[in-house]
Amino acid sequence: GGVLVAVFALDNSSGYAIQGRLRSAGYLPFVTATSSSSGSGLTLVKDDALHPIVQGINSFNGGSTGYHNSPSSIASGASLVAHWSNGQPLVGVRQANNGRMVGLNFWPPSSDAVSGNWLSSTDGGRLIANALAWSSAKGGIVSDDVAITAAGSPGTVALNGTITYTLTITNTGPSLATGVVVSNVPPAGANLISFSSPQATSANVGGVLVFDFGTLPTGTNVTATVVVQSQTVGLLTNTATVTRAEQDAYTPNNRAVTLTTVLAPVISVLNPFLTVVEGDTGTTNAVLNLQLSAPSPQTVTVDYATADDTALVDSDYLATNGTVIFLPGETNHSITVAIIGDTLSEGDEGFAVNLFNPTNATLSDTQVYPTILDNDPVPQLSITDVSIVEGNTGTTNAVFTVTLSVPYEQTLYVSYDAYDGSAQADSDYQPVFGTLVFDPRETNKTISVPVIGDTTVEGDENFFVELFDPLGGGTVTGMGTIVDDDIPVAQNASPAGSLQIKLASPGVVQLQIDSFAGSNCVIETSTDLQTWRPLCTNTIVNGRAQVTDPAATNQARFYRARWEP
Repeated sequence: GGVLVAVFALDNSSGYAIQGRLRSAGYLPFVTATSSSSGSGLTLVKDDALHPIVQGINSFNGGSTGYHNSPSSIASGASLVAHWSNGQPLVGVRQANNGRMVGLNFWPPSSDAVSGNWLSSTDGGRLIANALAWSSAKGGIVSDDVAITAAGSPGTVALNGTITYTLTITNTGPSLATGVVVSNVPPAGANLISFSSPQATSANVGGVLVFDFGTLPTGTNVTATVVVQSQTVGLLTNTATVTRAEQDAYTPNNRAVTLTTVLAPVISVLNPFLTVVEGDTGTTNAVLNLQLSAPSPQTVTVDYATADDTALVDSDYLATNGTVIFLPGETNHSITVAIIGDTLSEGDEGFAVNLFNPTNATLSDTQVYPTILDNDPVPQLSITDVSIVEGNTGTTNAVFTVTLSVPYEQTLYVSYDAYDGSAQADSDYQPVFGTLVFDPRETNKTISVPVIGDTTVEGDENFFVELFDPLGGGTVTGMGTIVDDDIPVAQNASPAGSLQIKLASPGVVQLQIDSFAGSNCVIETSTDLQTWRPLCTNTIVNGRAQVTDPAATNQARFYRARWEP
């Protein structure tokens, strides 16, 4: 008859593990586990989707408090029909002594036995019913069955890569299987490298690989290996079929199809951040190295073309375009771009190399940006110092000249700002700020600062214009000196007091006497220092007296002061 065993019958830790000949004679489909684990959130995954036990099973969920044996594994000679989504076996079957054995690795056997166990909305009930029906079919007497499974490694491979297919043939009994033959059709689009089996004679019959295993005892597993090399991109299909001399009761497992994905080789640029020193004359080659990820049996091509970025064609580099061709088996090629040398300071510049239209390959990089390193001296920024006579009215421009030591190939922006020294903004000069724009190769600019005229005697004063160097990152400063034109024409002093003389306006002399209050001062004038005539006699009030001589036009005049009691 048939036997159906469930989770705790396979768990040594529970004390309920089944004993007797079912266990000692190795009839159980699972290796007895040592513990159990929660099935919360786990789902059923089919291994043999055509097996009757999983027919009509669309979903099965472990619920929140269901259990299963863990760790566990399929027993030798048994077949795995389904497993949990965590990899632990769920449904296993085997045939022995004309009987069918089914292992169900979940508990409880009913969704309403304990709240929160496997979900009644899923197909657990059908799973148990299918297992009972299959194990008891034909009164427990089963027909003979030989099954084949296949696995390809790796599942995804590059073009021209090697794939190994491993075929496993199992006689689940109950009888000997005689005349067991496996026929394997290798994938179209692949070259056969080798095929072998330690238990069979093998031959290549018109492209079909035939493995003759002869007689297989009950519970026997045998293997065969096929190795191929991919030659085309896409899906490769390997098909293996097992036959026997006797009638086989379950033919769905007599055929195994294995799919392998073959990827196109990838073209990449090994030095996408290439840098090349420009040089002063002639040209220097920038060499981009292209590599194919694996040798291809096909010819691989890719088009390329240069394009401007900050570097300009015919000024910094020579344009080029074309097609790189990898012949079968080749993996390395290069693209060469000529870099033009010069002695102009222009900073580091870049250009683009575009890759497009690959055939029989894919692109890792579609655009790279080599950099041209400038080896010419960086322009030095300078500004002149300026001296300017103040004037008496209005404004006069102090003009500063800003110079680049060598021409620069790019537009350069230089910001500037005027600030106080001894001169004060808005009183002695009008403050300015802004940005100078040097066009490519332009070397000179000017900055004008309006100086305010007055008639106040204040001495020479200064202010500064500061440049912010965008290349050197520092500052450069020029000094503006305002020359005072209101300096006294003469000054004399004595113990009695002092006389100051200055031009108040053209032809008008202003004289100022400082002395103690109540003293008398006589101002005299002369044109030849020989003859003196009195200009005025003043009694000093509050320590100061002033007098004006309007007759000083176009002649030299001399003045002196005498203090009288």
